[in-house]
Amino acid sequence: MELFFACPFLDARVILTARRLFHILEKHPEALPDGIERLGDVLRRPDCVRASARDSEVLLFSRWYDELLMGKHLVVVVRCDSADRGSSRVLTAYAARDLGPGEVLWHTS
Repeated sequence: MELFFACPFLDARVILTARRLFHILEKHPEALPDGIERLGDVLRRPDCVRASARDSEVLLFSRWYDELLMGKHLVVVVRCDSADRGSSRVLTAYAARDLGPGEVLWHTS
């Protein structure tokens, strides 16, 4: 099973595999208390997109939710193959109070 989410920032679809969804639900269940719809929302309308400080092919999409654990960012980590933008994949997603390091590539005004 694979799910696809539109991502205007990448001008492409992002793939979520069953294996990665299982990882998120097992390791970070707090990130998706209402299901995977919120993950798609972050990819469609992020507050911020950052480059990973650890991996040049990884982007971190984030959006603040007041109702997520009394106020947290939902961070969706996406691997982007620079040679093939059509093969972007969700690696994980997690809730965070603060955003970590990484160059800000885009943010809402």
